[in-house]
Amino acid sequence: MFGEAKIKNGLSDAVDDAFKSLSDSYANKSADFSLLDDTLLDEIVVDENMAELFRKNFIPKHQSAKSNIETEEAFAVFIGYTFTHPSEDGRKPKEQIADKVKSDIESVKQKIIQAIASKDYTANSDFYIYFLPFNDAAADKKSIMQEIAAIKIKGGK
Repeated sequence: MFGEAKIKNGLSDAVDDAFKSLSDSYANKSADFSLLDDTLLDEIVVDENMAELFRKNFIPKHQSAKSNIETEEAFAVFIGYTFTHPSEDGRKPKEQIADKVKSDIESVKQKIIQAIASKDYTANSDFYIYFLPFNDAAADKKSIMQEIAAIKIKGGK
């Protein structure tokens, strides 16, 4: 399983960055893959102690499975972006928001298809793409990661 997560204010920028990172990682398959890498740590942590806490608890280490089970390649891509609320048009807010999210995804659909098609992924590759709309992607990302770190430091779940 290969994974990538990018949270940017702009949806198109998040897609570009996610697939660039995924492509770079895929090209170097011998590297460990994780959704939380040192680059992300540099963006969200407050100090080196928090960074070390994240490294120990959230970044898995490669272990040889010594298994004969054949695996297929699967890719999970989490794309967080700042969601711009639609202007009111007389419909229920849930309908307006659902349509806006669909429109947002449709706006980057071809970019994603081209990003996948342009690389030498195997024919058996599956892509799972998750869109995460935020009120303010940059601020929300930092806040969420700090809350996770605070819970882990306190020994909570």
